[in-house]
Amino acid sequence: MKKIIITPLLIIFTMLFSNSLHAQKEILSENLLIKDWSLIEESDGIKIYVKKDLCKVGPQEKALKYLFYKIENTTSTNRNIYFSPALRYDSNPTDNEQITQYNSTEENKKSVFVSKNSSEECDCSFSNGTLSSLITNPNYPDVREFKAVKLLDIKID
Repeated sequence: MKKIIITPLLIIFTMLFSNSLHAQKEILSENLLIKDWSLIEESDGIKIYVKKDLCKVGPQEKALKYLFYKIENTTSTNRNIYFSPALRYDSNPTDNEQITQYNSTEENKKSVFVSKNSSEECDCSFSNGTLSSLITNPNYPDVREFKAVKLLDIKID
């Protein structure tokens, strides 16, 4: 009797777990090329791309490293797109244990309107600053190293 109950539960758990992993595609930092778009998500006629770039901002001595997002609407209807970028940083504390952490907070949430058959994007001009995330500021010491990005809580209206 226990075997009959456990087997369906195991199958259901496996299906749910594999589905959630599939829905969260991660792009590693070394696979993100500077100035070239990488597709990170595609669903319901919406394509979301990401790229990294170095931008000289204000009086900073060194350029800042940013992630920029491009959202392409290939449908014949206007769409609202919502997502939360999760940035993964690795750090090496003094005990030499590697700590991996994803940084996804309420302030990181993105909300973008994209007209039918068009796209919205950001670059170092910050004309659409909503579609950017600061990765690192080399002007200040930091023990963390940016490793990857994935998108969470994607919603398309």
